[in-house]
Amino acid sequence: MKPVKIGYNELLKKDIIKISYHGDEIPGLQLFNTHDVLVGNPNSNIAMAFVYIWKDDIAPKPIRECMQKLANYNYITGLWRTTNGAKYVFSNILANPNVNKFVIVVFNQKDNGHLLAEALKKFWQNGVDENGIIKGSNSPNPKFEQVPKEALERIRIQCDLIIVSQVSDNDKGFEIIENISKACIQEPRNAVAI
Repeated sequence: MKPVKIGYNELLKKDIIKISYHGDEIPGLQLFNTHDVLVGNPNSNIAMAFVYIWKDDIAPKPIRECMQKLANYNYITGLWRTTNGAKYVFSNILANPNVNKFVIVVFNQKDNGHLLAEALKKFWQNGVDENGIIKGSNSPNPKFEQVPKEALERIRIQCDLIIVSQVSDNDKGFEIIENISKACIQEPRNAVAI
């Protein structure tokens, strides 16, 4: 893996970096449950995870329909419940070096009981300590189990993290999420405020 500067983002005032992989370095897709993950547009730069807040084992039908629609814009869209799922989530994102935006969506709440969104935010801000514990996290399990340190470093370099919480699980909320996906695709010179 080698980071390569491919441009400069005037809006964010930072370099645009693409991760270049060679040969066997590229990890493959790892799907834990095909009902929880949709692989969409392989050319997209967006990965999106809906933080799991539902009491049932299956997300409500409107959420699943929203995931299906977002597959047109996103490389991968899935449901995520705990930090233990990072093995699958991160390996799927790192399998596509085009992905540079990682969007976390929490419906109707700030976070779930596992404090997944908080753990991700602290991880992107602070990283992990020598034992792999997310620095400053209040999550009940502040560790991404079975994820090598190299993968943790790569995901923070490769992707910008965007957390959107308290999104309504109705048409208005779904429209906001769709607009976020569209905005993440845009070039800085074509940007539209959302």
